[in-house]
Amino acid sequence: AIRIRDGTFRWGSMSARGRPTLAHLDLSVRPGSLVCIYGPTGCGKTSLLAAMLGEIHRLAGSVTVNGRVAY
Repeated sequence: AIRIRDGTFRWGSMSARGRPTLAHLDLSVRPGSLVCIYGPTGCGKTSLLAAMLGEIHRLAGSVTVNGRVAY
């Protein structure tokens, strides 16, 4: 249902400098799967969800979402 291949993402403008928020991310979620994302404050949970939904700038890699996604 969701596939991220070697994704690198950053909040802010595309011209912003500095380290990416998420780098070299690989993720596969099979159709019908239930996935839980958990961790301490500031570890990237919201950034991961934003990357899946296209709400954060993608600097490299690819994101494929088939079907509907809810959170």
